[in-house]
Amino acid sequence: MNPDDLHAVCKMATEKIQEYVRLLITAGAQIICVLEPSAVMLSPDQFVSFSGAYVKQITETCKYTSVSTVYHICGNSMHLIKKMCESGVDALSLDSPEAGIDLYEAPKRVSENIIVIGNTNPVGSLLNGTSDEVKEDVEQLLSRMAEFPNFVLSSGCDLPQ
Repeated sequence: MNPDDLHAVCKMATEKIQEYVRLLITAGAQIICVLEPSAVMLSPDQFVSFSGAYVKQITETCKYTSVSTVYHICGNSMHLIKKMCESGVDALSLDSPEAGIDLYEAPKRVSENIIVIGNTNPVGSLLNGTSDEVKEDVEQLLSRMAEFPNFVLSSGCDLPQ
C-alpha cells in the first residue's frame, strides 16, 4: 500500500545483506544463495521493483569477486523465472512439483548459462519415504531432466532434518 516505504525497507535490508555477503566472501564463500520466501506473492513487475532490483545489487557484488549466486524463491515461482534470471544470478533453485514447479519447463525459459537446481519434494519421499522411494524419485527426475546440461539435482527447498 506504501511503495516508497517498502523501497526504504528493501534498501536498508539490502545494505545489511551486502555487509553480510562481504563478510562471507572474505571468509572464503564461493557461492551465495539468496533465499526469498515471500516473493512468490508478487507479480512479475512488482517482483522486479521489490526484489529483483535489490538482488541484482547483491549479485553484482558477488560477480565483482567471482563468487557465484543462487536465487531460491519458495513456492510456485514459474511466473517469475525470467525475471529471476534478470537479477544476474548464476543459478535458480526451484521448489518442488507439489508447490507448482514444472521443472521440465523451467530450463526452457532460461539461457543455458543459468543453472536450474531442484526439485525433489523435501517433505515427500525425502522426509517420509524409504530409501528405495527416494532412489526412485531421484532416478525419475534425472531421467526426465537428462536433456538439460544446466540441470543440477537437489531438494526442491530446504532439507528436512
